[in-house]
Amino acid sequence: SSTSATLGTSNILYSGLINGDSFSGSYSGTFNNANVGAGKTVTISSSYSGDDVSNYSVTSQSSTTASIVKKIFDCIGYSF
Repeated sequence: SSTSATLGTSNILYSGLINGDSFSGSYSGTFNNANVGAGKTVTISSSYSGDDVSNYSVTSQSSTTASIVKKIFDCIGYSF
């Protein structure tokens, strides 16, 4: 079982960047366990890079919540 969480990063907004500055972020998320459940805490790890990264002080989101749902599968090919 994996505790890795897929983060939707398409809506991240960097406000206050100077046009033309080189700055980007990389993010990963981790559940504290792989058990099924709703409203589970996901810890977010962030790192930043680019030629101008030292010009900025970034306040990162440290956690969010998400659900792990049961995987449904079919078992076929057996006989009695």
